[in-house]
Amino acid sequence: HISDAMAVPFKRKTIIISIIIFTSILLWKQTSSGAEKQSKIAEQPQRPAYNPCPVKGPIRVFSPYEIFSHNTSKDLYLLIKGYVYDVTDFVPKHPGGDVILSGAGRDATGIFTSIHSRIVEESFLPKYCIGKSTAKSLEEDRARKDGA
Repeated sequence: HISDAMAVPFKRKTIIISIIIFTSILLWKQTSSGAEKQSKIAEQPQRPAYNPCPVKGPIRVFSPYEIFSHNTSKDLYLLIKGYVYDVTDFVPKHPGGDVILSGAGRDATGIFTSIHSRIVEESFLPKYCIGKSTAKSLEEDRARKDGA
């Protein structure tokens, strides 16, 4: 019966050692898979920085008068966040219809950003960009000319 008395502590030690080994393996797997995930994330190409006006060559600077004189459905420029967009070709395709014309003749930033998401801004606007403006309104342009 000595073997029975020794069997109980042996079984406990075996169970404890088994639990320790099992836990160590689990922790090792989690740690190594986490490192693999991080390395896969690092391997993914970084998204290029958003460029609101990817024109080739120097960016043309428009006066507000130039921008705001293009204010019909047949000839429409919009000023959004300081950049000028010729959206004439898009007017008939605009999902909101003629509401796009509400941005004509003024800085359309507020109107545009209140309706559209950043995804729309980043995917749609760059292809229509033709330049930028230093002044945000006709009034600011007139004040600059009067002061000069």
